[in-house]
Amino acid sequence: MYYLYLDIYPIQNTNYTSMSRPRNHKLTPQKEALIPAYWKKWRKIVFSTEPIDRNKNREVVKNLYSLVDNDIPQIVFCLSPYAAINEMLSMSSSNNRLFETFVDDVLNIVRREIQYFWKQAILDPINSYSQEYFIKYLENPDIPSELDCPRQDDFNILDTIFKHNQSELVWQLWSKKISFQTISPFDWMYTAATFDFFISELDCYYNPEIYQVIEQVILASGIIFLFDQYCFVCDRPTTLSLDSEHRLHAEDKPAIQFADGFSIYSSHGVN
Repeated sequence: MYYLYLDIYPIQNTNYTSMSRPRNHKLTPQKEALIPAYWKKWRKIVFSTEPIDRNKNREVVKNLYSLVDNDIPQIVFCLSPYAAINEMLSMSSSNNRLFETFVDDVLNIVRREIQYFWKQAILDPINSYSQEYFIKYLENPDIPSELDCPRQDDFNILDTIFKHNQSELVWQLWSKKISFQTISPFDWMYTAATFDFFISELDCYYNPEIYQVIEQVILASGIIFLFDQYCFVCDRPTTLSLDSEHRLHAEDKPAIQFADGFSIYSSHGVN
């Protein structure tokens, strides 16, 4: 197996409806060998500590809510997820209505697009079992061979924050009956790699509106908290240090820190 190091720029192919020329969608061993390079490309983007562009994020939120036919909410920008949670705690109960199916609706659209990729791909031979396995394999390089094993995310900032401030934040959110859904670049890095691979290497037709949303969330945004009337968009951390197993880790300094000063010290994932 060999690796191709890719420039971290969005792909430019947006020819979804033009199907006049023949395309070769066959997955060859040579193309399969490139998959780890796509993981590496999108991981590097996701772990960026560059500040977000607020104007670009207004477009992200607009496209994300429009994808599932919801009205555009008021956007509140926050310097950290901790700050966003405190903003939620200050909301009145009439403003914290949750879209209970928002994330599921978005993910269902994304999954249908991936299924469309597989319908185009020429795999010889292929059956439903190997299709399901290979999609999971593309989306998560660390998944065990057994298909019924749950997917483990590489890194989850919110889990880390709640573990660090569990008694305080969980109690306050529970007492105000606030629950939330999020979309995060950390959750979508393998999905983006999957789209990128199918489009760039297998030359698959795709819906540019769907890929634009995935691409924008990862390239431009931090964690997004989704509500009916409000949407909280968090900035990226200014410092993010991980060990080789993608656990928070730093010696004698914060492993993660945000522009508002919120930080967490961690040694190999232990706060």
